Amino acid sequence: MTAEVYRAEICDCHPGDVVFAVFEPNTGYTQPLHFQHAAIFFSDRPVLVHDPKQPIQVLEVTDHPDTGDWPKERYEVQIIGQKRSSGAPIPSAVRTKITLTGRGIVRRAKNMPDKIGDRKQCGWELRRYKHVAPNPNDPEVAEELFFT
Repeated sequence: MTAEVYRAEICDCHPGDVVFAVFEPNTGYTQPLHFQHAAIFFSDRPVLVHDPKQPIQVLEVTDHPDTGDWPKERYEVQIIGQKRSSGAPIPSAVRTKITLTGRGIVRRAKNMPDKIGDRKQCGWELRRYKHVAPNPNDPEVAEELFFT
């Protein structure tokens, strides 16, 4: 199920749901963003979302994976993609796995060796996969992260 918040739909956003910013704010939702952006709703419990400017906690990747709040700069919640399986909401255990995996990715990114400065080893990879290469000297610290 997809809810378009910019069209004044009211819906619950559940942990692990994907939120999208697709339009420039304050343009009447007619001007698409040059770089549309997605993030994962990253809270422990659902929230009722009815306004694109309503602050929510997200896991996003800009220069590196991190948690933060939307709205932020030009990103605000305009579409919510609710995760479903055969039409039914996914179980809370699956949602917990999604957020725990996200927390692990953020932790690994923050613990990466600072070889070139400001975690330059972490960045966008245009191939459609995610890869985490562990550091051979410390498996809890990532050597490389690639993500789309």
